Amino acid sequence: MPEVISNTGPLIALASIGQFELLHQLFEIVYIPPAVRAEILDQHTLHAITTADWIVVCAIQDKIAVQLLKENLDAGESEALILAREQNAEMLLIDERAARRKAATLELTTIGTLGVLLMAKDRGLLLVHCGTNRAIVLTNAREGVG
Repeated sequence: MPEVISNTGPLIALASIGQFELLHQLFEIVYIPPAVRAEILDQHTLHAITTADWIVVCAIQDKIAVQLLKENLDAGESEALILAREQNAEMLLIDERAARRKAATLELTTIGTLGVLLMAKDRGLLLVHCGTNRAIVLTNAREGVG
């Protein structure tokens, strides 16, 4: 399984649509920096990350690099980028365009929330079908279509 670092956005997005567990199924362990943990304020996502033993908070070492990035990015994005670089992570989960551009300059591979959902679909972990009013319905493949 690839070593993966996550920013706040994908964690909140996946928890809000009931697909948080896909991260564990795809990546086994997801590392987050302290600033990402601190940014999660909604109770649903907070519960998801505190009960998931596969979410690991990992401190960053290069605090100067984080401070430099914080001139253009928020704290969670800055720490996630630096942690991904320090850990030589195979993938950084991040949605924000400016942060993805910065990640590219650091030669980090990124994937966003939609990319995670597509990866899960491709691996048979997620069923996607059209519901009423052409709404897209996501169902964990282990639970079946319902």
